[in-house]
Amino acid sequence: MTRIFDTLSKKYRVHKTFEPGGSLKFSIDMRKFIFDHINDNLSHMTELLLFQAVRTELYGKEVLPALLDEYIVLSDRCYISSLVYQGKCLLGDMQVVQDFLEATFVRYPDIVFFFDVDVETALTRMSDNDPFKQKGINYWKAAHAGYQEIFGKEQPFKTIRIDANQSADNVFEQLKHALINILPT
Repeated sequence: MTRIFDTLSKKYRVHKTFEPGGSLKFSIDMRKFIFDHINDNLSHMTELLLFQAVRTELYGKEVLPALLDEYIVLSDRCYISSLVYQGKCLLGDMQVVQDFLEATFVRYPDIVFFFDVDVETALTRMSDNDPFKQKGINYWKAAHAGYQEIFGKEQPFKTIRIDANQSADNVFEQLKHALINILPT
């Protein structure tokens, strides 16, 4: 994300953030808490609520002000992550999570890039220290299926698929090309 941020920042006003977290102390502290306890058998609903609490704070205090100041906001994730990870993988029901999320967030993103990568490749790219890597292959196969399901349907935002099985340079070029076709010149 740093590479595309640096490229876009040469021509546009761009704000970069990440989920869960952002630059807010509360969000950073909650991110650490979530990551420290992600494999502690929290109830699935507790996990969903924690992620959404951080997302709501991030959106209201960081993302929305940047959008109102006419920045392009880049984030590595959005609410779709909860649809997949808490909805598909943990609760087995994305619609329940969709209904909850729609009641607790303000607006959809304008564009979502789907970096489509096969599960085996994704796992080799994850740090061994990543607590989510410990979830196991079936979890990640369910996650991939969830993303395929979401991006296979019409959404209230523009979606663009990027083949992320390729090298970092090729993925960056696909993303750059897609953005050139979207953003004003």
